[in-house]
Amino acid sequence: MSKFTDLLIGLSSVAAIAMSGCAKDAPFIGDWETAPVAIEQGIPPTSTGTAATSIAFMHGDDNTGGKVTLSQDYDIRQHVGYGSGMTFEVHVAGTATVDGAWTYDVDDDDDLLLTFNPATMKLDIDTNEVVCNEASENEAVKAACDTLKAQGLPMWKMTMEDLLRRQMSHFSVVEDVELAKDKNTLSIDLENPDRKLVLTRK
Repeated sequence: MSKFTDLLIGLSSVAAIAMSGCAKDAPFIGDWETAPVAIEQGIPPTSTGTAATSIAFMHGDDNTGGKVTLSQDYDIRQHVGYGSGMTFEVHVAGTATVDGAWTYDVDDDDDLLLTFNPATMKLDIDTNEVVCNEASENEAVKAACDTLKAQGLPMWKMTMEDLLRRQMSHFSVVEDVELAKDKNTLSIDLENPDRKLVLTRK
């Protein structure tokens, strides 16, 4: 076999590898978010809330996977009774975030496997934004509101962390990843529970 033939074979191999790499350009790379949806489980009694999910896919060192960050923005309102006949609606907002890694499913490169590291979980609640709907200047009412805010903060932190853990399990398998022609809409199927999510680019 001539050196020229060897060179052609070598160039063909490089081209094949390059084409394989291009096939794995991961069009889902980027920051994506859903519209807020009602939280149906996992919040305290007499509460209502919404959650908006964000997920950021990042390139790795090769074409087989990379880093991922999952986060949720929460808006929770809880009706709380206090003392002799006082009732407050306490409003609390926060963001929970966790880091992890994504890889392709070896059986289907339209599917992704996600793993998250619970040790990276972060929770941000701005205590200045924990408010009561009672705007009275009455000192007793203001004191009651401050007491409820202080007592409720550990519970709300635990609630938001638990909600994010639920999402971590839901996102462990992401199927049928599809980027729309506009390049700004991503649809994915979650396995547990079985549902489709539509996300827009941030």
